[in-house]
Amino acid sequence: MPRPRILLVHGSVVNGDATWAAQRPLADRFELVVPNRRGFPPGPEVDRVDYDDEAVWLDAFLEPGTHLVGHSYGGVIALLAAARRPELLRSLTVVEPPAMRVARGDPAFGALRAVLPGEGHAVQRLGGPFNELLAAFVERAEAEPGGSGALA
Repeated sequence: MPRPRILLVHGSVVNGDATWAAQRPLADRFELVVPNRRGFPPGPEVDRVDYDDEAVWLDAFLEPGTHLVGHSYGGVIALLAAARRPELLRSLTVVEPPAMRVARGDPAFGALRAVLPGEGHAVQRLGGPFNELLAAFVERAEAEPGGSGALA
């Protein structure tokens, strides 16, 4: 009897092997599929990442009954892949997907947004480059869908 298939999609900091190392023991009960997204070692670098394109790329790893799991920007890609091919999925799990734009108008999101950069929260004390990086991340995560799915 075949083992249930789990497709694990990593985010933007490290590759799949590093992101999902703690899940390796699940291989005793599940077929773990852990592709390295394009632009991550050991693959060649890429000039840009487009999440819609990455969702299409995941088609090669999806089979009927797949449990799809994505972390961080891998979660955004998993959401897009699930919207494209819901008939192939048994389940979808996303962990910390930076998809804040879909929550605009929600009071809980408003409370969270109030403590992000530019609002005087303690993170401001970390200073300079970190604040710039965090502010750029929040700006991208809140971006409009479509062409904004690409990071150059």
